Amino acid sequence: MPPEELVKFGDPAEVILNVARERNADLIVLGVRKPEATVGLTTHFGRTVAYRVISEATCPVLTIRG
Repeated sequence: MPPEELVKFGDPAEVILNVARERNADLIVLGVRKPEATVGLTTHFGRTVAYRVISEATCPVLTIRG
């Protein structure tokens, strides 16, 4: 099956996870940013979209930093 683009509105992590479940996704690919500071990473990582998706996804998640 070829890759597919989709536009939805709502809480990003929740929407990504719902669409992945609905479509029985084999893989989720996320672009992520480099943390601005080490302190920000350690204190806020649990609140990021990537963290929520990685933690709750039922399929593998590939993160790519540009």
